[in-house]
Amino acid sequence: SRCWAVIIGIDKYNSHPMKGCVSDVLSIQDYITEDLGVPQDHIHLLLDESATHANIINTLCGLYNDSRILHGDIIIIYFAGLGSSYPDPRDQDISPDDAIEAICPIDRGNKVNGVLISDISDREVNSILSAISSVKGHRITVLLDC
Repeated sequence: SRCWAVIIGIDKYNSHPMKGCVSDVLSIQDYITEDLGVPQDHIHLLLDESATHANIINTLCGLYNDSRILHGDIIIIYFAGLGSSYPDPRDQDISPDDAIEAICPIDRGNKVNGVLISDISDREVNSILSAISSVKGHRITVLLDC
């Protein structure tokens, strides 16, 4: 199969526990493997505690460097969890359409070595997707359930 996937599901947020995100992701995983015939070793699965900011970024960036993924292969990225939005600090006349939107990793708001772990902004996701598409092609589907 020339299809690859990163699927991320988070229920166990400290501040806003969710229900159904992990089960949604497991249903997507079943669909991808059983209906689409994608081998399990073509799927990166991050659930709850493993869906940290660093793991999400590293897994997405890993698609760029994965020599098994050829230009033109299909890449599916699915996230089920909390989303957030923030005003862009550079724009004083911001409309809701111009807000920074983000996906929330499990460790959002924690501090590591005194540094606050942030959400993953749409700008950051876009940069990663642009880098991936420049090497792997444009057959990338992103589904955000937040």
